[in-house]
Amino acid sequence: DFVSNHGTLPTNNQSVGLPSDTSISGKYVSSIDVAGGLITVAYQGPDSNTKIKGANVLLSPITHAGSIEWKCKSANVSLRYLPSSCRF
Repeated sequence: DFVSNHGTLPTNNQSVGLPSDTSISGKYVSSIDVAGGLITVAYQGPDSNTKIKGANVLLSPITHAGSIEWKCKSANVSLRYLPSSCRF
């Protein structure tokens, strides 16, 4: 994994081989941005549900000896619209 190979969390999209954040888009997502290990997914795509349109989901890495645990959260998405692994 990136941390094991580099000793740090990735600093940006390019450091993990991804294009710029706005180059990653689709029907539901308008961008995916990596910054200091934190991954931000923006739901502004043309077919995003109105309940989440304009919202972000954050994936935060928590490092442990030899592994990474991912936590997800959102300040502006109701729990019912988050993936089940984010509902805590």
